[in-house]
Amino acid sequence: MHRILVVDDNRAIHDDFRKILCPAATAVADLSAAEAALFGDQLPQETKAEYEMDSAYQGQEALALVSKSIMANRPYSLAFVDVRMPPGWDGIETITRLWQTDPNLQCVICTAYSDYSWEEMVGKLGRNDRLLILKKPFDNVEVSQLVVALTEKWNLGRQVRSQMRNLESLVSERTAQLERSVALTQATLDSTADGILVVNQQGRMGGYNKKFLAIWNLPPSLIDAKHYQDMLNAVLWQIKDPEGFNKKFRELNDTPEAASYDLIEFVDGRIFERYSQPQRVGDQIVGRVWSFRDITERKKAERKILQQANLIDLAQDAIIVRDLGHWITSWNKGAERLFGWTAEEIKGHQVTELLYRDVATFELAQQELMAKGSWSGEIRQLTKSGTEVVVSSRWTLVRDEEDHPSSVLAISTDITEKKKLESQFLRSQRMESIGTLAGGVAHDLNNILAPIMMSAPLLRQGLGPRETEMLVNNIETSAQRGADIVKQLLAFARGMEGERVVVNLRHMVDEMAKIVRETFPKNITVNAKNSRDLWPIIGDPTHIHQVLLNLCINARDAMPGGGSINILAENMQVDEHYATFDAEAKKGPYVVLRVADTGTGIPPEILDKIFDPFFTTKEHGKGTGLGLSTVLGIAKSHGGFLNVTSEVGKGTTFSCFFPATPNAKPEARAEKKALPRGRGETILVVDDE
Repeated sequence: MHRILVVDDNRAIHDDFRKILCPAATAVADLSAAEAALFGDQLPQETKAEYEMDSAYQGQEALALVSKSIMANRPYSLAFVDVRMPPGWDGIETITRLWQTDPNLQCVICTAYSDYSWEEMVGKLGRNDRLLILKKPFDNVEVSQLVVALTEKWNLGRQVRSQMRNLESLVSERTAQLERSVALTQATLDSTADGILVVNQQGRMGGYNKKFLAIWNLPPSLIDAKHYQDMLNAVLWQIKDPEGFNKKFRELNDTPEAASYDLIEFVDGRIFERYSQPQRVGDQIVGRVWSFRDITERKKAERKILQQANLIDLAQDAIIVRDLGHWITSWNKGAERLFGWTAEEIKGHQVTELLYRDVATFELAQQELMAKGSWSGEIRQLTKSGTEVVVSSRWTLVRDEEDHPSSVLAISTDITEKKKLESQFLRSQRMESIGTLAGGVAHDLNNILAPIMMSAPLLRQGLGPRETEMLVNNIETSAQRGADIVKQLLAFARGMEGERVVVNLRHMVDEMAKIVRETFPKNITVNAKNSRDLWPIIGDPTHIHQVLLNLCINARDAMPGGGSINILAENMQVDEHYATFDAEAKKGPYVVLRVADTGTGIPPEILDKIFDPFFTTKEHGKGTGLGLSTVLGIAKSHGGFLNVTSEVGKGTTFSCFFPATPNAKPEARAEKKALPRGRGETILVVDDE
């Protein structure tokens, strides 16, 4: 319902307006009944707008009502104001005050011909769409139509203002969201290490980050002017090859869909990578994005590496650089001499493709390299001719400027001849050890042969079946014991140094304990124990057999009156604190092989000499002094170390540490199969003895 204010000092005028705007309900009802009697019920009923009319008799009173309506949020749509209302404000003053309170109020000024002229009123109130003049005396229909038009105009204006407020609120919200998005995008750009510039299709700059300004030493005002050519002129003098820079720019302008990458050298020595690619919105190209990355330090490092590589070519060692995918990126003259391929021939090849027959060993070393940052050890590799060489290799994980792994530097020394000499030395050591065991073997064989020799004559006497069976069983048991001793001795004597494989020490400890029990004096007891879930190691089984045998023989010789030997294999995690006590120790997982005796012990004054080659405390002819030095050499060649603790009169413990590979899978041991049994067949044996 629209509210209308009538401001006039004449009460009769108010009554006239009320009759027009708010006719009595009974009068309306009587009129409707008369119309129905004359014209029938089917006549359409005119719907009249309903108005709420208030009266004010002076301008001050009208202002109070308008102020109150605004505070109550029930504003007036229209005000009829008389020009002359003595003794208070006139109509012009009143309208001026009303508009100060409610600028949207539609006003009709009621005037007689003797009042102000239109020009005078417009001169005082201004020409606007909120003011109309109604001349007295006025017509009822004219007033009614005027009210309908002006209230509807006021209502439409109110709706428009409401929609405008909603639209402005929505625009403000969207603008704030856009500003936040732009700020986030700009913050992201500013946090990148690259300098970034965005240029639209018309050559105007659409965006940049702080790094771009810093790279080119440009003031923001130059960029904000958004003239690409001015910016281009400002950077050309900084570049060694401005013509090449401009040429690339022109090429990309001619081919908007093209992407580009090249290097830029600055006059001051800096080197940058320059990337350029089209900026797209959907399928449409709207501009171009340029990015610049400082690679000065990387290029310096590459030049330094190249200089060093030229020097490295003079080295005898093979120096190879490969990426993390094992592709060869550098191959020096030493590598050409060792492996036979030239640097040109190895391009596009991986080290796993050319150098390794056993990729599993390489992968285990690679795992340690990635975990620790370096790896060193002995490894077998292939040459171009297909022959196998043994190298002592040192691998280092190289990192880029952001500390991310980028490549692997491998320096390898050919130790094939050295390994052959070591093999010969170890074979001689093995034969010496066999000679040491010979006395025990002879004694045991005599004990084994005695029951056989005593049983054989008794069999000739034709004893009964029961006694004969007992003697045959005795002979069979003794013969089997002898065969076992010979078998173990032959297995050790024939052992050859071979390729390093995944080894589980549990089986080797058990086998060595069995040999020692059979061959050592009976006043020496042998105990063997292995930790549960023993980690595997990468090693040469023959060398590890040699370590066990040498330590057991030393233990036996330290107990001339008998005693006990304890052989133990267990897992151990060496930490940084423990590693500080031994120069050879490194942090990581190990399998410890311990051989402890209850013998005479080692005097402190000679404890530091026991690993020296040819040092011995035994009588002349009973030892070469190479046993413990061999053990130490084998431990070091496997990347491990050796500890010894001893107390005179109580015994000695040797602890040999081998680097463990917990995730490696040892080869499955062949299970012993039962020998086939005969079914009454006849077998012919032909032998010269």
